[in-house]
Amino acid sequence: MNHSTPEQPADVVARLRATFRTGRTKPVEWRTGQLRRLRAMLTENGAALAAALHTDLGKSSTEAYRTEIDFTVREIDHTLEHLDEWLRPESAPVPAHLGGDATAWTQYDPLGVVLVIAPWNYPAQLLLAPMVGALASGNAVVAKPSELAPATSAALAELIPAYLDTDAVAVVEGGIPETTALLAERFDHIFYTGNGAVGRIVMRAAAEHLTPVALELGGKSPVFVDRGTDLDVVADRLARGKFLNAGQTCVAPTTSSPTRRPPPPWRPRWSAPSTPSSAPTRRPRPSTAGSSTSATSTGFPPCSTPAGWRSAAAATVRTSTSRRPCSWTSTRSPP
Repeated sequence: MNHSTPEQPADVVARLRATFRTGRTKPVEWRTGQLRRLRAMLTENGAALAAALHTDLGKSSTEAYRTEIDFTVREIDHTLEHLDEWLRPESAPVPAHLGGDATAWTQYDPLGVVLVIAPWNYPAQLLLAPMVGALASGNAVVAKPSELAPATSAALAELIPAYLDTDAVAVVEGGIPETTALLAERFDHIFYTGNGAVGRIVMRAAAEHLTPVALELGGKSPVFVDRGTDLDVVADRLARGKFLNAGQTCVAPTTSSPTRRPPPPWRPRWSAPSTPSSAPTRRPRPSTAGSSTSATSTGFPPCSTPAGWRSAAAATVRTSTSRRPCSWTSTRSPP
């Protein structure tokens, strides 16, 4: 199919929904095939994606691979390893009054067409990792990269159609007008990562169609440092967490609080320099080690967490004859 002329969002959604209704995306073979092709896209074009991330965000190649490219590859590998297990029907209890010979089970089916809206701080990973879950669940996917990372958006818009099924996966680039047009359409699940203000807009738009949403929003991440902790280890981990991705991760530490009565190793790290011997002796001040110190985040928009542990795979649960929508939650931990 020739996509040289950009489609309107309504046409994109209609085309993907028509594909989904044929049952094309439901077989496990299609799902695993798309995941393997997505993996190939990342491994064969890692350098191009790293260069785009450097253009947009100044990321080094090492950090681009660690937090975005290789991270998503590991997400794909984990999903491929466990997909058969996740799709296996699960026995469900049957009320006794329905009869002793009645059986019931929970089965996971795809929802339909899923919209993924990515932020600018992890523009590749937070677009592709939710797509992994959606494709693994057998859904068609509309991917909306962040317009605030234009080089990465352009790279993904070129690569995704070259590797994935263009009748079931589409990329829509653009800013607020394009996103607004997408949100006016009916989706079967929406996954949005970003700030709370836009999250409210997404949720209001989804409510018009009773579309379930997964909102991955920014927030504060306080750190409590217990007494007896190895402070060298703590300082190293706090620095790594705070400065990773230039601090633009919503689980980056924002405040740290030591215990009220810290052990002796705290004192030389938190007290003022000692008074020279020639200076007059002063009465020591009460220790301030029990107070909180704040390292507030910058004024950038709230950002989002790595995607290994998010709810990304939209599915439908069928128990006996009743149906209700739900989402899968991956069990991986962020790096």
